[in-house]
Amino acid sequence: MTPKNISVASVEPKKPPPKKCAAEKKPTARILQLLAGTRQAGESNDAVKACNGYLMLPHRSLSKLWKNYQAGVTESDQKLPVSGTPTQSLGVLKNWCAKYDWVDRADIFDDRTQRAKIEVHDLAMQTGLAAPFARVRFLKEAFSVLEEDFSETDATGRRHNLWLAEPRAIPVDDGHGNVKMEVFDIYRYNAPLVSQLFQLLDDIAKETNGRRMADGSDELLEALILKVGTDRLPANTLARIAAGENAFAVLLDTINALNIDAVPSNVP
Repeated sequence: MTPKNISVASVEPKKPPPKKCAAEKKPTARILQLLAGTRQAGESNDAVKACNGYLMLPHRSLSKLWKNYQAGVTESDQKLPVSGTPTQSLGVLKNWCAKYDWVDRADIFDDRTQRAKIEVHDLAMQTGLAAPFARVRFLKEAFSVLEEDFSETDATGRRHNLWLAEPRAIPVDDGHGNVKMEVFDIYRYNAPLVSQLFQLLDDIAKETNGRRMADGSDELLEALILKVGTDRLPANTLARIAAGENAFAVLLDTINALNIDAVPSNVP
């Protein structure tokens, strides 16, 4: 039996049907946050934005806010197209203000802002050198540094920071008509160092409410300085007071050592 001629058509593989494009997701509208208060049901982003703009005004006024929006100025002082502002209607602003309690929100905003300012102020006044204990500690450290300079001695035991050597060239005649220059050390009292020490003591006393001593030693010290001057004040007077000795007793010792017979009448 003769087989029938069968034409075999080329069969192409079926292409999968094109996938249906997934529906594009619409971007979720960003929810604005109020600067103060609680957002109410039905309150739109534009109403929230306008409320925030009202809260941020230096001198709050619906008319001023409306004029800003008329000019395209937002609460962040950015210039926008008029269409980008929450509203162009003063009536809408008045309605939002009444409906969403903008005045109450302004009170909350102001109270929160004021409390934040107070917290910043308190932090500034209670830290660093604004704190009394920190100032006293700093003054004591400064005093210790100067006191070390005041008390430091050289190999001969001389307080070389209290009496400063200044080389001076002086002409000297050798007795035969020949004059030559010789260098001598002239010692100058370091009054600025002593003055700074006394100033630091005074500052420490003021910070610790101890400027006036009950025994009258502060008046005696002032009178003593006026009487003899700082250049005649013994070097150990200040050091003894700083070391904690009774100031009045130390000053009386100083007066006796200098043979001073005049004591202020108001000093006990």
